[in-house]
Amino acid sequence: MKETRNIVFLDVDGVLNNWYDAEVHYKETKEPFFGFDWPFSKESMETLREIVLKTNSKIVVTSSWRCFAKGKEVLNRELEEYGLAKYVIGYTPEEQKADREKEIIQYLETKFNEGDDIRFVILDDEAVFYNKLDKHFVEIDSYHGLTKEYINKCINILKFVKSGWK
Repeated sequence: MKETRNIVFLDVDGVLNNWYDAEVHYKETKEPFFGFDWPFSKESMETLREIVLKTNSKIVVTSSWRCFAKGKEVLNRELEEYGLAKYVIGYTPEEQKADREKEIIQYLETKFNEGDDIRFVILDDEAVFYNKLDKHFVEIDSYHGLTKEYINKCINILKFVKSGWK
């Protein structure tokens, strides 16, 4: 019997950080955020951890943060704080001119064989990236980020949506 591998393809901006938390911080401090200084949402990080642990998933980073040493460093530090860094197995390639769907497909084709039982969910706040992989896609509301309301949808995709990327 083949082992099922579950993967969470993960964006950062609008998923693990959000506009609401940034607005609250600005109202309290009058300090804006730039680049990799945006605060990560505790709820989003806890929600990601719950999804990963309940589904025995690994994480592949799709965010543009993967393209910068500082972005990777900050993301890794945040993931480590929530016990998630050890679940990161890679980053999508940067060869498709910001076409995340093509980058995910390329990652899958490079890392897995056609007969492998791969289940995956894509967490992103931008729907424009996904056509072929839309049944795996969960559009996150960037104002609030990844909240508990997304847990069941993610788990259902990982349990019941057969992979197909060709």
